[in-house]
Amino acid sequence: MTGRAATAMDLMLATLQREAVHDRIVRAFAAQALSNGSGPIEDDLRIFASLVVTEQRLARSLGRPASVIACAAHVSDASSQ
Repeated sequence: MTGRAATAMDLMLATLQREAVHDRIVRAFAAQALSNGSGPIEDDLRIFASLVVTEQRLARSLGRPASVIACAAHVSDASSQ
């Protein structure tokens, strides 16, 4: 496996992990809204943020556009100026 292929594999894994943590966070917020839980745990929020950064770094190293999350953050930053 070439270095580029390994990076692409790492990107795919980071994306899958981010999506899984995102799903946990959404379910925790939904449970909280229904008074069935206390919301997401701090560790999940930290892990999610770390995975987003990792995913963006890997995508950039492959010359790919940033993730949808990064694009949304960029639009949000631009509109607040």
